[in-house]
Amino acid sequence: MDFSSASGMFSGINQNSPNHGTQNYITAALDGEALASLLRRTAPQTVAADGLSWLRARFVRPTGFDAMLSRVRPEGSTLLLGGKSGAGKEATARMLLSRTEGEPIRLISVQPEDGGSLIEPDAVLSGDNLLLHLSEADEKTFDACCRRLVGLRAEVAVKRARLVVVLPPWAERRLPPDLRPLCTEVVAPDRIAVLRSHLETHDLDLRADEVPADLRGQIEELGMDGVAELVHHAVATAGGIIERLRTALAVIHEQASAVTRMMSDLDTRARALSAALALLEGGSVDVVAAAERELLEQVEYTEEPAPQLQDVGLTIRASRLQAVVEQRRVRFDNTWRGQAVLAHLWDAYPQMHAVFASWVSAVGLDRTTDDADLERITERFVSQAMRAGYVDDVLSVVVNWADKRKPLREQALALLGRAAVDDRFGYLARRRVYFWSRDPALSPALAEAVVAVCERVLGVDFPNQAIVRLRYLAEHPDAATAALATAALVRLTEDRQMLRRFLADGESTTRPAVFRAVVRPERLVSAGPGGKSLLANSAVRAQVVAGWRAALADEGWADTAMTWMATGSPAVMDVLVTACAGAWGPLADLFAANRRLLRLSPEDERVRRAAIDMERRIQLVRDPLAVGTKEEQRC
Repeated sequence: MDFSSASGMFSGINQNSPNHGTQNYITAALDGEALASLLRRTAPQTVAADGLSWLRARFVRPTGFDAMLSRVRPEGSTLLLGGKSGAGKEATARMLLSRTEGEPIRLISVQPEDGGSLIEPDAVLSGDNLLLHLSEADEKTFDACCRRLVGLRAEVAVKRARLVVVLPPWAERRLPPDLRPLCTEVVAPDRIAVLRSHLETHDLDLRADEVPADLRGQIEELGMDGVAELVHHAVATAGGIIERLRTALAVIHEQASAVTRMMSDLDTRARALSAALALLEGGSVDVVAAAERELLEQVEYTEEPAPQLQDVGLTIRASRLQAVVEQRRVRFDNTWRGQAVLAHLWDAYPQMHAVFASWVSAVGLDRTTDDADLERITERFVSQAMRAGYVDDVLSVVVNWADKRKPLREQALALLGRAAVDDRFGYLARRRVYFWSRDPALSPALAEAVVAVCERVLGVDFPNQAIVRLRYLAEHPDAATAALATAALVRLTEDRQMLRRFLADGESTTRPAVFRAVVRPERLVSAGPGGKSLLANSAVRAQVVAGWRAALADEGWADTAMTWMATGSPAVMDVLVTACAGAWGPLADLFAANRRLLRLSPEDERVRRAAIDMERRIQLVRDPLAVGTKEEQRC
């Protein structure tokens, strides 16, 4: 971008922007709390319970919900949900799949970066509740997903899982004929009923017959998110319920126009100060002043400033923007204005989004910015950038902060994590993480952030993608990066389901070093639900055998085999013998490793019995080998 004209852009208002306003500021304000919660998650079940409990308390069943439920209740079923935007399709899908409190729902990702495999049919596990979100897909992606749905549906049926697909509003005209019988339309429930459900969670009662016609009309125009925003404002006001609702609607309508009017009357310096106040509201006058100077430099503002004592000063200038300074901390005169200003800037100046990203990065690097300021910047910037779809802007700041002091590294991780799980544009961030994971020149600092996000974030909501990316990083030429990724894989696969996903990923069992480091015998033989071990599953056993056959070409495999044999598990020893069967050399090495194990623990009765059992198993497969080729016999 030509920054020489940026100052001119910033001095004008783009009144024709279709999105300028404050309609998303409530959602943006919650993103920081959501992110903090996200980075603390450790299991998909917890995520599902946290997300569904809030929805369950407010959900209003759309017309035909019981019929939809009867179609998706049978094991192995697939249901496609169509309908207009704002009809509540995703909420309906979650409630259809959530048959009991705390039952997990897993999102299936659209991932064009992984060799064109848009959906992961081989990743479906027994009894999975799967939600495929295509409501934001473009036509090309949608068509590709429809083609892949054939294989996915078959896998869902075999694994006795359940699948609900959320379709875009225009899907009906592009849906293949064989999928149309699976589709049902979701019609938005009555907005007043939804409003009443939300209000009840705040102990506020509303009778449908007491809502005046004019107020009902305004409420009916709101989408589901708009209803949630309306309730947020109504709860924060006083008076009777109808008075509260009128006040809340007035606030929503006034905010966009109030900010637009204010910004239209400002010069470049005042707009820069307004942006700094909004980004750093709650911060000190020092950091706000520094942020204003930085933005003016970014837009190459050329007017000479007045001598310092001729200027009225930051306190008075801030007051003209409806902001106050208290104990050297700056805030706006109400709770919504800061987010509204930021939303206006990102919407009214779309050509400056890269400038704003560069500005945010520089403010974070400034030494006057403390840890609390960094948290504010991260939350507010990522909310606006992801709302507008500027994923590259977020990732550029991640790169700039990843190798700096610890607070900046932590916020780089928070930015990357938030971008990776964004409902609309998260797939773009996950795609970049994929390419980073395969980049041999990836810096150690950025690799550390990528590993952490794969483990803590993708491992929760996109487990298969987490495994793929960590597997590549575990083979990174930088030893420290490889060790970090391997350790993350080991921790993730402590969960039985994650270990099954790792083994089901065909590439994992063809990479000997990663396989030997991650797959631990004690995890394979420990009893799970129903008292059965993973190795009791024939598919898992075949995957472990395949992994070991690939490992036979890796130097040092016999030492790993000794640790497996030391478990004394017949199932483990059977896997090792099966993997070596058919080739005399590996079988002889396995025999030698077994004898070495016995010599190292001559007094251990358990090891002695295991070694005898192993030698017997090896002897059982020797005769077929004895009639092999002369070359094999000489070996």
